[in-house]
Amino acid sequence: MVIHQLALSSETPPRFSAGDLGVTVWRGSNGPLVIARREGEQCWVYLAGIASYRFPAVAPDVAPDIAPDIAPDIAPDLAVRCVAVPASGAATGLVVDSYYRVVAPLALQVYGLESLHGTALGFDGSAVLLCGSSGTGKSTLAQALTDRGANLLGDDGLVIEVGAGSGGGVLLHPLPFTLLLREPAATHFQRPTTNLGAPAALAPSVTSEAVPVRAVLCLERVAGAELSVRELAPTAGLTRLLAHAYAFTLDDEVRKRRMLAAYLRFANAVPVYLLRFPTGLERLASVATLVERIASGEGGGDGAGIGDGALNLDGADGASHG
Repeated sequence: MVIHQLALSSETPPRFSAGDLGVTVWRGSNGPLVIARREGEQCWVYLAGIASYRFPAVAPDVAPDIAPDIAPDIAPDLAVRCVAVPASGAATGLVVDSYYRVVAPLALQVYGLESLHGTALGFDGSAVLLCGSSGTGKSTLAQALTDRGANLLGDDGLVIEVGAGSGGGVLLHPLPFTLLLREPAATHFQRPTTNLGAPAALAPSVTSEAVPVRAVLCLERVAGAELSVRELAPTAGLTRLLAHAYAFTLDDEVRKRRMLAAYLRFANAVPVYLLRFPTGLERLASVATLVERIASGEGGGDGAGIGDGALNLDGADGASHG
């Protein structure tokens, strides 16, 4: 899989708003308003105050000079080519980071993979995904785990391939990104909240080497809560995964069925945990230790939800998934 270098343009993008028919809208608590819409053969993603991005509605071919270097098990037939029209005054670094963080995952979802809102960390060659609503502390926990030796693999838009590789498991396709920290966490780690100034040149084209997903942790930060983790039954895990799923549109019924079938397989193939922890950075080390235990295969939960059996696809359109 190849993510090609972002091209910048001064063209006039189509105008559409959150109230238009046929658009998909995301309203982050702190991020920009995001609007997605297909116009003819192009898919457009508008990020308020940043840029308007367009990419082909059908996946372009992988560049011949890059394709031979791609392993056969990492979606070699997929590539992303995108053009951005920056908003007035938008920093180039922010335009580029948003391409990798938001737009490329949406493009790959259009092309048949799945996109999930979360943060990914690597432990001994596999990935653990952290999911949760904005402000839960995904990036803060990721920074703490990185300081303890984990590898950062992705932040915000995660790209998932379901039913790939040996054994039909789940793969994460890492993308370039910048970890964004809120002010209290940035102060705690003595790091900047962001580093998205204009780069000397646009980031180059990159290939994505897939990493198997070992577990998903759904985060709940609750004031006064006890630190706890439990594995969810596949039905509950499916509900949690879908709550964090990105889709360019849900109006395409065929693509929506494929997406649901993929998440059904996802919930059956990978353990999904509910991790509840109290507020306060003073408990961060304990939370990080618990994540490391799960990543090492030790578990650490009370087992609630285990043993309810795997989900049955009941004839869902799984065979059509990439």
